[in-house]
Amino acid sequence: MYQIDKTSWGAFVARLRKEKGLTQKELAQRLLVSDKAVSKWETGTSLPDTQLLIPLSEQLGVTVTELLMGKRMEQPAPMAPDQVEDLLQTAVRATGREKLPRAWQEGPRWKWRYAVALPVGAAGMATAIWLSWRADCLPFVLPGCLTMTFLCAFFGAYACFFAPTRLPAWYDAHPMELFCDGPIRMYLMGLKLHNGNWPYVLRALRWWCCGTLALLPLLCAAAVCLPARWREAVPLVLAVMAMAGLFVFLYGAGLRHKNDPPVR
Repeated sequence: MYQIDKTSWGAFVARLRKEKGLTQKELAQRLLVSDKAVSKWETGTSLPDTQLLIPLSEQLGVTVTELLMGKRMEQPAPMAPDQVEDLLQTAVRATGREKLPRAWQEGPRWKWRYAVALPVGAAGMATAIWLSWRADCLPFVLPGCLTMTFLCAFFGAYACFFAPTRLPAWYDAHPMELFCDGPIRMYLMGLKLHNGNWPYVLRALRWWCCGTLALLPLLCAAAVCLPARWREAVPLVLAVMAMAGLFVFLYGAGLRHKNDPPVR
């Protein structure tokens, strides 16, 4: 199997970065990682995660193959299938991708909470639509309240059933503001995520999703009974309150436990 020489690979990355006129901090900001992570790559202490290989190669102006090989290919030639497979396996093994525990492997507590919040939210939404139809103000409900309720149901299902309950180990070495899990992206500027505060951030996300899913449609239904001049402002007020509550929950949990040791 092809072996990556971390020292020479790091020197290659450092040379490309300098050719682009970038500092370690500037490259780190473009990749949404810490400058310490870039420093460790260049000194050969560690390698980037596989999900960073494409954006890193784009920032450095080389192909992913050249990045993995640690050298420019002056006259690129087609690689044999077994060479490609060997290179890909080396990249995955070198970056140490972990199989993370998922929410479905936990106890049933949060699954039951979501199972209660979902029908309550659906009933509240149906009530809000019916009252709006009776009051001839159906457009009041559909654009804002219905969209927010759907988003809470979607992200609540993810947080309670599918989210990782532990972050990859490299988050502990290089705490990041960006959470990536497949198509799910969550960028929390100023909040470094690691395994010390992640369980609390995940719990806060679950509380917000289940609570907003259950309460928002009920508040929207109650708002239909308000005078017309007040009713138009209600969707915006509810949306602002819901989003503000999300950030208060997430940042409150993350910052309160920012110095906690990793939970394994």
